[in-house]
Amino acid sequence: MAGHILGFDKSNNLYVTGYYDKYIYKVSSKGKILWKADTDKTGNYWPYKVTVSGNNVTVWYEMNSRNVYSKKKHKVILNVKNGRIVKYS
Repeated sequence: MAGHILGFDKSNNLYVTGYYDKYIYKVSSKGKILWKADTDKTGNYWPYKVTVSGNNVTVWYEMNSRNVYSKKKHKVILNVKNGRIVKYS
């Protein structure tokens, strides 16, 4: 996908998504895909930042399909270990 958005954790695992991608991937430092999370249900799109803190991966988005006129920044928080969505806005 176009416009890759990247983030790393302390173990050098890569968290990646694309500007038009509904998936977030966790990739090991050896290149193995550890999990793939589908974020389509959140309605968020156009990610611009990935951060990792503690047990959470946060992906920040510019837009949400439920409220395209909102100026609010949206996010999806996932569990680092299994990629399950913890919460989203």
